[in-house]
Amino acid sequence: MSENNPEARAAKEWYGYGRWDAPYWFVGMEPGGTNHPELYTSWEASGGGPMIDAKRHEDEWNARVSHDLQTRYFAENMQVQRGTWQPLIHILSGFTNSAEDPHHYQRDKWGRAGGEIALIELSSIASRDLSVPGDREKYQTSRIDAIRQHLIDDKPQLVVFYGKTYDEQYAAIAGGSFDGDDVCWSGTTLCALTAHPSRPTKSYEFWTDYGRRLRKVVDARTK
Repeated sequence: MSENNPEARAAKEWYGYGRWDAPYWFVGMEPGGTNHPELYTSWEASGGGPMIDAKRHEDEWNARVSHDLQTRYFAENMQVQRGTWQPLIHILSGFTNSAEDPHHYQRDKWGRAGGEIALIELSSIASRDLSVPGDREKYQTSRIDAIRQHLIDDKPQLVVFYGKTYDEQYAAIAGGSFDGDDVCWSGTTLCALTAHPSRPTKSYEFWTDYGRRLRKVVDARTK
């Protein structure tokens, strides 16, 4: 694949949504969905940087694809992303003890350039799941190094790594092994490892409670 191809550039340069210096990070394996070429042309149209605004990306994507492929995750009459985003939002709600409606949080704040969230992917090439072939290891070492350096420099309060298949890569980003409770510390940052929210499917209350338990870990250390 040519290095001038948008997908090739995204594979190397695009890390996710939001901002590096956000206080809360969620780190996954790769974006879900189909590896459609317009995913990457719309990334370029959204600024083409390492971290972009999720709503702007949706707008650019919708302007380029047929109606049946369009999404409404940030529309007024929103489409709820139940498979991954809503469980992660519930983790955040539990951790911050927020009473905000998780659906509204998705629509108004999730993955936004000026928000409190960084949504980061180990690979930026989309796939519906790990059974779909893909070059997941291309640039993996350099991407791990870059994410690790931002973790050190930006010092988020919480990093949740989801998808235990990649526990070794996540430990490299965290800078240490996860303990028996699947947590470790990187300086003042709590790093937590959990199963992918969609495998197996658990209730939103489970994920809210998980966020509360992570808050207790932080509070116990700061007393």
